[in-house]
Amino acid sequence: MAATPAPATLPAMTLARTPRFLRRGAWSLLTLLLVLVPSLGLTPWVQTVHGTGRAIAFKPSERPQYVASPIEGRVKKWHVVEGDRVRAGQLLVELVDNDPMILERLREQETLALQRLTLAEGRVADHESRLAFIKGEQEVLVAEAGFRIEQAEAQVLVARQELLRARFDLKREEQAFDRLSRLSTSKVGEVVSRDQVEEAERKRDLAGAQVPLVEARIKLAEKTLDGSKAQRAATEQRTSATIQTEEAAVKSARSEQASVRQQYNTIRTQVERQANQRVYATVDGTIFRVLANAEAGGQLVRPGERLAVLVPDIKGEGEGLTPDPHPGIVAELYIDGNDLPLVRVGDRVLLQFEGWAAVQFAAYPEAAVGTFEGRVYLVDPTADGQGSFRILVEPTPGAAWPDEAFLRQGVRSQGWVLLGQVRLGYEVWRLLNGFPPAREVKTKEPRQPLGPVQRK
Repeated sequence: MAATPAPATLPAMTLARTPRFLRRGAWSLLTLLLVLVPSLGLTPWVQTVHGTGRAIAFKPSERPQYVASPIEGRVKKWHVVEGDRVRAGQLLVELVDNDPMILERLREQETLALQRLTLAEGRVADHESRLAFIKGEQEVLVAEAGFRIEQAEAQVLVARQELLRARFDLKREEQAFDRLSRLSTSKVGEVVSRDQVEEAERKRDLAGAQVPLVEARIKLAEKTLDGSKAQRAATEQRTSATIQTEEAAVKSARSEQASVRQQYNTIRTQVERQANQRVYATVDGTIFRVLANAEAGGQLVRPGERLAVLVPDIKGEGEGLTPDPHPGIVAELYIDGNDLPLVRVGDRVLLQFEGWAAVQFAAYPEAAVGTFEGRVYLVDPTADGQGSFRILVEPTPGAAWPDEAFLRQGVRSQGWVLLGQVRLGYEVWRLLNGFPPAREVKTKEPRQPLGPVQRK
């Protein structure tokens, strides 16, 4: 049996075959990728923490502020328009109250309140003077009663001494009478006469009669002492009650005085507000927005209502009477709470401001073009309520930021806080697993003992 001839190659398959040089190029690229991927995994890579925010003034007093209405009324006339530069003390707007006679009526109420306040102060002074007089009178009366008590105590002491003397005299006369009586009846004969005995008896009876009199005088002196003490107690009680009554009157007068003074101060404040119907600029700056207009006779406003927005001028370091160590413009960035433990004050930051073209290579800071260098000045101690934390970035000393005339407040910005350097392979693995960047944590030094106590 004859062999079957091989089928001829189809022309279409020949034309559809991939050219040899393309196959070789594809294999070369595949080989190159297989070689480059492990090599790229060992490439150095700078880790960063990204944040977005805006440019703001460092000082709160230099941030946009509202010009508020001090009274309830309407706008009479604006003396500035949006975009005008103003100086501190320059007139911005004139206001007028809805009631053209309110200022006169308030001044009348102020006069009446001042009169009531004067009367209240007079009553307080009168009661205080009376209270001082009563206290002084109490001291005099109590001192006088004390003097009478001392006098009565002295009388009692004198009477008691007289009683001792009278008893001593009685005892002496009794002894003399007994001696003379024995001598008159002696066995040896009459030694003394009858007259001497009778005289001794008379003196004895007279001395005996003095003792009850002195005892009665002591009782009288003691009663006088008790009466003086009772009189002093009554005087103290009476004057103390009067003093308490007058102190209550003083407190009532002072309370009335405070109430009248509060009314006077309230009316005085209203007068000052109504008299201050012209609003002036508090700082140098630029009028950003006029919120209340003067169309159709003037827009009605309420006290505290915003009339305009004033953007103060930012005074850089060294301006003014004394040097200011704080920066003028800073970048306010918000970072994720997951990255907060990695950010520290003084860390280097690369910034990109809206309106300035830049080519950013966060992993290679030296290759970045058009970015501005800064450092972390402040890290807020708490979140903003949405899990983000605010950091403030100031210019690095010697780094040039855009002039404050061009880098204005509110310009959006992005920032990259530069951390440590790792391998690209580790960075890809970290991103795939959702881990935060790595950073060395410094161990805290052991705390020193307080006071003289030493640890063993």
